[in-house]
Amino acid sequence: MGSGTNLENIIAAAHDFHKNKYNKKSNFEKHWNDLKRHPKWRQPKETSIGTNGGNAKRTKLSDSGNYSSSMNKTPTNENVVESPVCPKGTKAAKRKGKGKAEFNDLKKKEYEEIKASTCRRLDLMAEFNELKKKEEARKENKSDMQLLMLDTSIMNEAQREIYAKMIEEVKSRRGWN
Repeated sequence: MGSGTNLENIIAAAHDFHKNKYNKKSNFEKHWNDLKRHPKWRQPKETSIGTNGGNAKRTKLSDSGNYSSSMNKTPTNENVVESPVCPKGTKAAKRKGKGKAEFNDLKKKEYEEIKASTCRRLDLMAEFNELKKKEEARKENKSDMQLLMLDTSIMNEAQREIYAKMIEEVKSRRGWN
């Protein structure tokens, strides 16, 4: 194609070439219109040097094995489509996936550690409460035994009435009635 051609002229020439070669109209334009906006098929914006980001890539021109360096291309500003979003490469996607997995593993480990320490605390608190109840029961039992062992012969009538009420309370609490 010579200078002054645009995308429409190139497409028209491609249709003419297809019609001359296969004797029928090309039916791929609909598919091309759908795919040309896809990031994979967009042409990268060329820099002033005429390279893709300054890399000297070699591309194979034909089956005969001839190569051409992208440094030899002349810069063209026609029909350059800029991609707003560059598709992510497989290595970047894997790195991102691994990062998430590591982050989730760390969160999971922290959660498990917090859960384990909380369970230990709850167990210790339950054990402490049980020991406290046993201690209170022991003290109560000791005071009840001291009350039962008191000598009533030296008590006056008012003290004996209070003593009798306290004994009844101990009997009802212990289920001795």
